[in-house]
Amino acid sequence: MQIITVNSIHELEQHKNESGKIHGAFHMPDDLYRQADGLSSTLIKTAAESLVDYKEAKYPDQRRPKTFEKETAYVVGNALHTYVLEYAEFKNRFVVKDSSVDLRTKEGKSWRSSLNGREVLSEFDYYQVIKMAEACIKNTYFAEMLLSKYHTELAIFWECPITMMQLKGKLDFINDRFIVDLKTQSKQVKEFFIKRSILDCNDALQAVHYSEGARIVFGKDFLFKFLFVEKTDAAKTQLVSFSPDTWAYNNHLYYQLLENIAHAEATGEFPTGLPKEIIL
Repeated sequence: MQIITVNSIHELEQHKNESGKIHGAFHMPDDLYRQADGLSSTLIKTAAESLVDYKEAKYPDQRRPKTFEKETAYVVGNALHTYVLEYAEFKNRFVVKDSSVDLRTKEGKSWRSSLNGREVLSEFDYYQVIKMAEACIKNTYFAEMLLSKYHTELAIFWECPITMMQLKGKLDFINDRFIVDLKTQSKQVKEFFIKRSILDCNDALQAVHYSEGARIVFGKDFLFKFLFVEKTDAAKTQLVSFSPDTWAYNNHLYYQLLENIAHAEATGEFPTGLPKEIIL
């Protein structure tokens, strides 16, 4: 795998293909990835719900500039990824706040401003991260993958072969055979809840998005797996893969959705879509 480190938009744009689309695999700061052009899995999953929601997410009202709020769930998820996959970087990216520190006070605000960009974890969140990380490492299949040569938080950029749109994704874990995405689950990691979560969040489209991107960037197929982790005291884990039929079905849906997005972008028409019928 050819991996390039970039630290600015200018450096990233040096890796465009003949049609002007960025192509390749990169290590880069998280803020740079969000700034870079390209449809992410988040936007694509939003479009699967409604092209109107997609439009609002991609083109926010200029009177209300879009900001990226790092909510607790995001910070905890990011901390888990770092603790499991990039442990040496954990103390450089996160700090645990003592319960006596009140971030609303002048002293608390001063303390936070001295952290040089490190994210703040409460003591409760920190111990939850440790429990979940230990559970991940104890998962036999995933532990085996960690013995291989792998990359984490790898940004990939590619051109859609059908719509010619710029696409991008950020992979939690990739080695020579597998792509693994870590997911925290507030409910038990039982088959019913996992299937419900994947359906509700359009996670199968995310899986196809990452796998297709890696296939195009690296010129080979990868097996995709989710590693679900309970956000409970038990912190159990479950590795999840897709059957060939399910994968083929969602691959078809994925490219059909990209065509719908491309048509909406070209015409400026973003239909709300038909109401969904719930079948129990």
